[in-house]
Amino acid sequence: MATSAFLSPQAGTVFEDAFKRFEQTVNFDDKREFQLTSLQDVREAARQIERDLGDRGCLRNMRRLQPFFDGLDRYSAIIGVLCNGTPYLPYIWAPIKLMLKLASDFMSSFDKLIGAYVRIAENLPRFDRLSATFQGTSDFQQVLAMVYSDILEFHRRAYKFFRRRGWACFFDSTWAQFDRRFSGILEDLTVHSDLVDKEANAFHISQAAEMRSRAAKEISESERHRSSSQMQAVNVWLDTNLALLHDELDRLAHHCYPGSTDWIIKSSKMKAWLQNRAGQPICWLVGKPGAGKSVICSKLIQDLQNGQQCSAIFYLCNHFSTSPNEAGQILRSLVSQLVQQSPDLVPYILDEYVSRGVPASGSQLRKMIPKLLMGSSCLRIIVDGLDEIEESQQRQVLSDLIDFATNPLGPGSYCKILIASRNVTVISRFLSQRTVLSLGDDLQAFQAAVQPYVHHELSELRKSLCDIEVEQTTMDVIEHRLVEKSNGMFLWVRLVIASLEASYTISNLLKATETLPDGIERAYGRILEHISSRLHPKQREIVMQILELVCFARRPLKPYEIQSAVGLGQHGMTFHNGTTASETILDLCRPLIERGPRDAVIFTHFTVKEFMLHTTSGPFITALNAQKNISLTLVSYLCSSFAFIDSQVRNEEKIVDIAKGFHGLHLYANEFWVAHLLEYIEVNTELDQRMLDPVLERVLDLCDAHDCLALPTDDTEEGEELAWRESQQLDSHPALQKLEANLDIRDFLGKIIGYREKTHEVQLQASGDLPILDPALDPSMFSKLRLEYTRLVQQILSMNHVDGMSETQLAKFRQTEGKSAFVCRFQGCLRSTDGYSSASECEEHELSHVRRFFCNGPSCPFKRIPLTSNAALQQHNHTYHAEKYGIDTSTTFRGKQVKNYLKSANIDGFQCTYPGCNVQPFQTQYLLK
Repeated sequence: MATSAFLSPQAGTVFEDAFKRFEQTVNFDDKREFQLTSLQDVREAARQIERDLGDRGCLRNMRRLQPFFDGLDRYSAIIGVLCNGTPYLPYIWAPIKLMLKLASDFMSSFDKLIGAYVRIAENLPRFDRLSATFQGTSDFQQVLAMVYSDILEFHRRAYKFFRRRGWACFFDSTWAQFDRRFSGILEDLTVHSDLVDKEANAFHISQAAEMRSRAAKEISESERHRSSSQMQAVNVWLDTNLALLHDELDRLAHHCYPGSTDWIIKSSKMKAWLQNRAGQPICWLVGKPGAGKSVICSKLIQDLQNGQQCSAIFYLCNHFSTSPNEAGQILRSLVSQLVQQSPDLVPYILDEYVSRGVPASGSQLRKMIPKLLMGSSCLRIIVDGLDEIEESQQRQVLSDLIDFATNPLGPGSYCKILIASRNVTVISRFLSQRTVLSLGDDLQAFQAAVQPYVHHELSELRKSLCDIEVEQTTMDVIEHRLVEKSNGMFLWVRLVIASLEASYTISNLLKATETLPDGIERAYGRILEHISSRLHPKQREIVMQILELVCFARRPLKPYEIQSAVGLGQHGMTFHNGTTASETILDLCRPLIERGPRDAVIFTHFTVKEFMLHTTSGPFITALNAQKNISLTLVSYLCSSFAFIDSQVRNEEKIVDIAKGFHGLHLYANEFWVAHLLEYIEVNTELDQRMLDPVLERVLDLCDAHDCLALPTDDTEEGEELAWRESQQLDSHPALQKLEANLDIRDFLGKIIGYREKTHEVQLQASGDLPILDPALDPSMFSKLRLEYTRLVQQILSMNHVDGMSETQLAKFRQTEGKSAFVCRFQGCLRSTDGYSSASECEEHELSHVRRFFCNGPSCPFKRIPLTSNAALQQHNHTYHAEKYGIDTSTTFRGKQVKNYLKSANIDGFQCTYPGCNVQPFQTQYLLK
């Protein structure tokens, strides 16, 4: 065989790039095995596998591989001299031996792998038909290098697939994803075979290289678009908000002073949990409230995510969560994070769950997660604040996590779980026999960790008191006292140092540290005592209103919502321009409150709410007074909000009022006023005797204002339906039964509840666009108010200037209300009052409320792309699967197009139609082009 012993630079580059790309994918042991494997070894391994399959009664006609081996033999004989002195040659056959061995235990994957090798063999060039002259040219060497690159690209992708943990579980869905790329590899091989058969010149090779590059880009772009669409479909199905979770993680990590968590993270028990080896898979991080559990977890999560050893997924429970099924929400969040870290899981979830219409329920996710975990070699799951959710949910979460941790993942794979909480009964029963890491066991180590934090905070305090020149010795005394009395609680240190800021003389500062409160509860008590005794009565009233709102709001409120509510309360419950309070009012409640996720106002710690509602504090806040004040505020605001739909009020006036923040409370008040009112009625045991209740009087005013604008209806059918719903409401809302003496109010509330329940029921059955714009669903003025308000807000955001407003005021509106202006239209969704900053984000969220439809054709390329409605699915079947469903498309233009395409795809080849060209038909339309 006459072959040039010198490799041309162009061909050498192609060989080297293909080899290095594949080599980077292969682990060390497999590299060594590949270098020692001959083609004869591969043939012998195939024969041995065939014998083993025969013994198992699973023969698969391995002789189908013979043409493939023969083709590689002829190819290796040609490139052997060219690859002399390089490790390139064994890589064209050695991976086959490994793939066959790995796949031989799973017949479905084994059949598809052999089928792929057979298809490659069919597209390999006929090297035995080459002329000696062509074989020695640089052009031919470049063709050989392209063939080498095609073969190694298939091996590289197949290797990544079969070396992935748990590949057998995800084979069918993931292999289908690879089919598009594999088809591209086959088309490239076909082009190169055609070049070899025709002994093509440099011009033809250049054209082929250009086609190859263009096709690779098209396939990559197609894969990127498909992957993005599929990831979106899975995220919509799971309906989780990872951005909110990561915002909370960042908030907690912000409280972590450098080095303050090292003492616990470097402990022997934590080190053992972090190591990827056998051992107790569950660790319980337990400590008293304020000990720093959440901050430790946040630091641990970020360290794991920034490292390379293990992947980490997490969930941060919190007291302000409104999810009725926290256990299911935790599972959805964990799956969503797994998918983000391993996008290869997406096709499996789409095939097995989403496309089959399976809901993302807890029961389904409990079956799914163990399979998803099989693809992880080292995984850590961290759940913080488990004691902050309901006990029934605690049991379910613990049961789920223990099942995941004890489920075998395979040799060398470990899934370990860390749970952080207080020592409460339910959690202790599950975890007391596991590895327990108590934050109160080593007080000396804690004091060593808290001392730098105390020193730093006192240094900042000293700077703020620079005009009175506090001596360093005085600060040292205070620092020593704080460290000694901290008793394992970082939160206590934060609260006490914050309270010291109110000391304006050195004697007051020393006196305050001499009587430091013992424990978190007494620290809270001292802060509340300061509020009660030292603030002006008007300030105390504001503080109470803010704390009540934070304590009993149906979701965490934004600062501008609290400002609007407090301002309304301070102006006789009558809305007018100038009632919005300053944001500085929030400072009156510090350090009991802080900014949380999505810039909402939350308590510094969930124990703040517990203390204020407990008899230990008085209680400082009662549900009765809080619900009374909140209900009165919301109803009073709504009484003044009907100007939105008053035709006599100019649109410009409405825009200015909204842009200046006068209506910041609107979405919350419109959505939740009924819920707060019912809760007030429920807890008010003296309501029957107090006929002149101020809240109910205000509700009557709201009823009158509403009915003045509402159109009267004589729809008997609607009246009968509302009467039926009213009877149901009395059972589902016991508070309504207490309004026997106020039938007008009861009927009014019953209608509003009925409209909203009807809307919710219809939306649950929605399969396309949400039917919320239909006035028949909710003809009340509140729905019209909501629509008009959101329209005006979005109009303001699109404006560059608003008459009567400065640029600063408009910019502030964008930074506050503008960040949540695009609200979900689904009745009852929390995002219906706390939306998104753009319409696209909101639309993506709304998809989670809509039933999706998928094509069930096993070979349909669109089967994983969700369709918005049953009509869209029928249209898809009409277009692409007409014959299967017995649809006659012979008379439609589109039908003829599809039929002609399918017909052309089934012929033996594609004939060139250029006049005078008599070349043989091409195997694919790609080659023809």
